[in-house]
Amino acid sequence: MCLQLTPSMNIILNDLAGEYLIKTDDIAADALVAGKTASGSTWTVTADNPTSLIDSLYDAAREITEDSNYFPTHLCVSPDVWGKLGAQLDGSKRPVLGYTTNGVIGQNSIGRVGGLQYTGMDVMGLSLVVDNNFASGTMLVCYAPGFEIYEAQQGVLSLLNPSTLSRTFSYYGYFATFVAKSSFIQGIVIA
Repeated sequence: MCLQLTPSMNIILNDLAGEYLIKTDDIAADALVAGKTASGSTWTVTADNPTSLIDSLYDAAREITEDSNYFPTHLCVSPDVWGKLGAQLDGSKRPVLGYTTNGVIGQNSIGRVGGLQYTGMDVMGLSLVVDNNFASGTMLVCYAPGFEIYEAQQGVLSLLNPSTLSRTFSYYGYFATFVAKSSFIQGIVIA
């Protein structure tokens, strides 16, 4: 017997798949934070002095490189930290980290500005990851191969309930994370 789904049921199942993706993203974000090493770096957010930001980023990057001879690849932040990064100005009141949007290239005082979206900031050559599943105040400098995600989405599972003339649907998969080396994930404290 082939199961025919109504358009409204397809919407519900797509929403169920979306909830699965949100949950696995939350698990990955929690595992990334749990696997970090405290770099000892602190970013003291100031109105127009980016020195503390630059020092803390390079301090965390140096920790990764000294321990492994690899360079960091990503800057992972919570939305509140992303907002602080975007608002950081230099002494001339220019954004330290600019962005590109609507085809207009933003200007900044450090690094290049890449991408066609607000998350296209290029911080010291690090790809920016902004995720609302990170706790407030999260700022991590990472070497991406140091954090692995394994996933096998299995999709929709259906169970017929003859006693109630109904059918139960669920969406499932197998998901795991692995921190290859905690020194590849350096946490920065925001003050």
